[in-house]
Amino acid sequence: MRAEVAHFLASSEGRPCPPELWLKRMQHWWTDNPAAPSHAARGWALRSEGRLVGFMACIPSLMAWQGQPVPAGFPVSWRVAAEHRSGSLPMLVKMRGLGRKMPLLDTTPNKQVQEMLDKLGFRSVHQRHGHIFVLGPLLGKLLGRGRSFPRLATGQRLITDPAQVTAIAKPYMSADRLESWTTPEFLRWRLASPLIKLRFIGAVDADGVLSSYLILAEHVLKGQPAWLMVDWFTTGDSIEEVLALIGELSRQPALFGHPTRRLLEAAIFPPEQESWSTAPSLMTLHRPASYYYLTPPSFEQCVKRCVVADGDYGM
Repeated sequence: MRAEVAHFLASSEGRPCPPELWLKRMQHWWTDNPAAPSHAARGWALRSEGRLVGFMACIPSLMAWQGQPVPAGFPVSWRVAAEHRSGSLPMLVKMRGLGRKMPLLDTTPNKQVQEMLDKLGFRSVHQRHGHIFVLGPLLGKLLGRGRSFPRLATGQRLITDPAQVTAIAKPYMSADRLESWTTPEFLRWRLASPLIKLRFIGAVDADGVLSSYLILAEHVLKGQPAWLMVDWFTTGDSIEEVLALIGELSRQPALFGHPTRRLLEAAIFPPEQESWSTAPSLMTLHRPASYYYLTPPSFEQCVKRCVVADGDYGM
C-alpha cells in the first residue's frame, strides 16, 4: 500500500517529491513515530474502479490535556486526481469524524485546504509575532533595547544533542492548555525531520533532565541569514530559562557552525505574546499564520498552545 500511495503522491500536483522521499516520510510518520501505537488512523484513500485517485495521510500524535496524554492526529498531504475531486467528500467526512474523537492539527494548509478546513469547522489562528534578536555578545546588548539576557541557573548546562536528554522535568507546560505531550522519544523523533534540518538547544541538570529547549530552523530576514525559533518549551514559571538559551546562542553565534547567522526570530503565538513583552529583542514584527485545529466537543472550551513546529511542519 505504501508504495502505491508514494507513486500516486509523487505524480500528483503540489511540491515535487519523488516516491523514495514519500516512502521515507511515511517511515517517519508511521514506523519511527513513538506516538504510532496511540491510535490506528493512518489516512483515507479514494479509489475509482480499484485505482487510487485520492489520498490524505494522518500522522499519529499525543497531546497534553489536563496533565494527561490524549491521542491526536495531523492530517497531511491531501491529494485528489483532478477528474475525481467532486468525489472526495467521503475522505473529508471520515477525517471530520476522527475530529469528533480526538484533536486534529493542520499547520501547513494551502489556500484551497484552508477553505475546506473552514467549512469543516476547524478553528484557526492567522497571526503571530516575530521577536527579532541580534546575536553576538556586543551587538546583542547594544541593540537589545538596553536589556541583557539572563544566565542559566547554577547546576544547569547547555546541550545541543537531544540524545543527552534522559527525561523531561514535566511533559507539558500548562495543564489547562491543549499542547504537545513532550517526551525524550518524541523530541528526538521531531528533530529527525525528513524534510528540514532542525537544530536543538536545551537546558538540562546534572542527570540530563531537560527543563527548557529551543528548536531552530534556518531562516532569512531582510536578505540576511538568520534562525527561526519554530518551537520552545519550558517547565519553569516564566520564560527566563528560554531567554537564557537564546543568550547562550548570542554569546556563541557559531554554536552550530554558522557564525554569520546573527539574527534570530522567535515565533510567538497568542496568548503567549504578553510573557515575551520584556524580552531583550530589537523589534517585534506581525506575521501571518495559517494554524488550523479541530477538537472534539469535550475540548471546545480549551485554550490551544501554538508553535510553528506543531502538526505536520517538516513532515
